[in-house]
Amino acid sequence: MKQIFTAFILSVSFLLNAQEKLKVTYEGNFIVEETNATSKFGGRVLPTDFELVIDGDKSAYDDIEKLVVQMEDDKPTSQMRSDHYFIDLKEKRFFVEQEIFRKKYLVSDSLLKYDWRIEKETKEILGYSVRKATTILEENVNGADIVMTAWYASKLPYAIGPELYGGLPGLILELEIVSVSAENAILTEQYTAKKIEILKDNFRIKFPKGKTISYEEAERIGDEHFDRIMEMHGGGVDKD
Repeated sequence: MKQIFTAFILSVSFLLNAQEKLKVTYEGNFIVEETNATSKFGGRVLPTDFELVIDGDKSAYDDIEKLVVQMEDDKPTSQMRSDHYFIDLKEKRFFVEQEIFRKKYLVSDSLLKYDWRIEKETKEILGYSVRKATTILEENVNGADIVMTAWYASKLPYAIGPELYGGLPGLILELEIVSVSAENAILTEQYTAKKIEILKDNFRIKFPKGKTISYEEAERIGDEHFDRIMEMHGGGVDKD
């Protein structure tokens, strides 16, 4: 009887967590290790905050833009950026508004599936127990695999995380992607949750409306516009 009651309490707790509306703030960092690089990057990328809001099976993700101030050493300074994504976890699709030659389009595509390997390692982030998972995004790029490592919280049952990365049995609270550049620099892209807030029950994510097009169609439209501009530019040129 005690086991049944405990299972019931756990089930109710899971359902309550599943219904919570959350806002997760991540700190993003882009690190360039140039010890063995054949040429130097010469700039810096400042830490950048990103925001993921979750409303049941819908979520939205965007960077929090800040004013970038150039420092006295005159190194080019920038920050990480992201498109404003809208994600439908139930349909496993995402939407993003893109401007192509001054006209706005609503572009949609399927979420990518990742071949995650669940590891035994665990740790704690913001009071949540998280488990490690790894996957290879792409093999043998500049002599090394692009490896992604995630730490997810199973008590937060949302199969999403920074950017459009997800597909794990819990919310990703930390993510790291390591690759090697053509100049043999080690590039590390990191996202770490630094704050989780519970939103009010009446919070709703408003998806953009309009006719959706695929990424392939968006690319075709962009290419056609570019070709027309090139034709106009060369229209007055004597080719004889």
